[in-house]
Amino acid sequence: MTLRDLDDMGLLLPREHWGHTPHAGRRTTALTVFAALLGLASAWVVWSGQGGIMTFVGLGLFLVDLAIFQVVTFLAVEDRMERLGEIDAESEASPGAPGPGGPVSG
Repeated sequence: MTLRDLDDMGLLLPREHWGHTPHAGRRTTALTVFAALLGLASAWVVWSGQGGIMTFVGLGLFLVDLAIFQVVTFLAVEDRMERLGEIDAESEASPGAPGPGGPVSG
């Protein structure tokens, strides 16, 4: 999929807004660090379990880590949509400013 395809679908910010907003909020950054540490810990537990019960404990931790990663992804998208709504509101408040373009749904 190319940038043009994504732009045609309305999934990209306009180019004038690229690089002007942070990519992650505080809650997603903290959860991302936690998910990374939990992923490393679960891999270590699986490896050190050597096929015993700790291997399955590690697999369980890994499944929990996948669920946390899924939540982090949804929160990051939600944060981005809130920022797009703020950008859209700012562009409506100042009529001469270029807007982000395309509909924003939340």
